[in-house]
Amino acid sequence: MRTRNRAPQEKMPDEELSRRILFYGHLANLCAYGCIAGAVLGVLAGILLESFTAGCTIVMLVIVAAVFLIQLIHAMQSSLILGQLGDGFMAALHKAFGPQPEHKQWPMSDELARRSGLFPEEWELASAHGSYEGSYQGIPFAMHNASLIHVWEVRDPMPDDPHNTRTCSKTIFKGLFLVCRMRRPMAPEPFALPGEFDLAPESWKQQLQRAVGARALRMSFRGDLMFAAFDTDRKIMAVSKDIDPKIIDEYRRSFQDSVDMMKDLMEAVAQNTELF
Repeated sequence: MRTRNRAPQEKMPDEELSRRILFYGHLANLCAYGCIAGAVLGVLAGILLESFTAGCTIVMLVIVAAVFLIQLIHAMQSSLILGQLGDGFMAALHKAFGPQPEHKQWPMSDELARRSGLFPEEWELASAHGSYEGSYQGIPFAMHNASLIHVWEVRDPMPDDPHNTRTCSKTIFKGLFLVCRMRRPMAPEPFALPGEFDLAPESWKQQLQRAVGARALRMSFRGDLMFAAFDTDRKIMAVSKDIDPKIIDEYRRSFQDSVDMMKDLMEAVAQNTELF
């Protein structure tokens, strides 16, 4: 399969980038205000037409359209930031962990999540929004902003369609998912650690949790791989949402903070010299 080479975006001064980011922010706010106004008009239309169904339909259409537009605007804003600052972001990652391999060993997938043995709950879909695979102090690893979703259908009978169903979903896990290669295999089959384990003491696991501000940690081993799932709101390769768009350097500092968090976690991993 042939791949198309994209022409690199022309880099703009920080002042111009700031104006563009602010423009997208104002545009998203206008859509939100428009959604509120449209919903009010929908209610008024329903009252004037004496039709509850018509009013609800208008309100729903306005909300759906507004949500779609806001998501599109945010995607365009993120694309702009990544296009302008992405080279610096990747340089920070390469400096800390080396470049990613051409053929990744542990991309996020249903198979990888099930292989870890960490998620006994019922779920159907594993995905990641942000991943990096590299090496730290000779330890190969992959880190993902992962989520696991359980999807099911519920029968919701209606007068005109007794067989009607609706799809429901539930997030089973959302946080950081880490895979590391150890110096030697531990076991042929996956197993979860009990409360205490000689090669993975509780103090070490607490150190791992503190590195990423995790509320809970699931850990397992299979062969020469360690799997860890951290229940945390922190993300890798990310910038804070509470950034003043007028100060572009804050985006750079925020991304560097996420890289430093990755380094802190891998530094904590490396403290276990029995395994790594």
